[in-house]
Amino acid sequence: MEPINAKFYMIDRRFLLLLFCLGLSGCVNLKPKPDTIQHFALGPVQLADINADAIPLYVARPELPVYLDDRRLQYRDASGLVLSLADARWAETLEEGVARALSEYLAATQSVRVTGFYPWPPRSSFLSPVVRVRVLKFGVLATGEISMLAEWEVLEEAAVIAQGQYQSSDLFWDKATAISYVAGLNQALQNLSNEIVKSL
Repeated sequence: MEPINAKFYMIDRRFLLLLFCLGLSGCVNLKPKPDTIQHFALGPVQLADINADAIPLYVARPELPVYLDDRRLQYRDASGLVLSLADARWAETLEEGVARALSEYLAATQSVRVTGFYPWPPRSSFLSPVVRVRVLKFGVLATGEISMLAEWEVLEEAAVIAQGQYQSSDLFWDKATAISYVAGLNQALQNLSNEIVKSL
């Protein structure tokens, strides 16, 4: 004859197993919720043809304000509080997106042939001049204004061959749409690329 405790133990295990199976079947019958998050990428959708005779240039890792180190599309209110747009994310880190988009806008001018951009290192067999950008202000504000202040320089063999500063003006976004947010930042990057090309 089995001890009474062993019988209760066997019943208890079976009961727990039955509850576990019922729980799993309940999860299977739940309807999936659609993912409402949209992913955005900077830069032009149509890429320019490569001009083989243009000035070669490598786009280095941009320096951005630390608070932008996030996949969410962020903006600031009048008090400096950083807020995020709901259901909107960057498809890549902002450092990578800015470097890639800037390289695409530079190439679109047909005056520059981009030989590479961050995060890919420049090819050691052919060292191009390097453009470095430090973004001092990348303010997308709750008031609707987009404010970008950036210092840039072009270096060749560690010597500065061109430098300057770009400050955006008359750029705005509609707080209700992430599309206008991305379009405004794209315009700022395109304007920055035009300033760099003018100096070369």
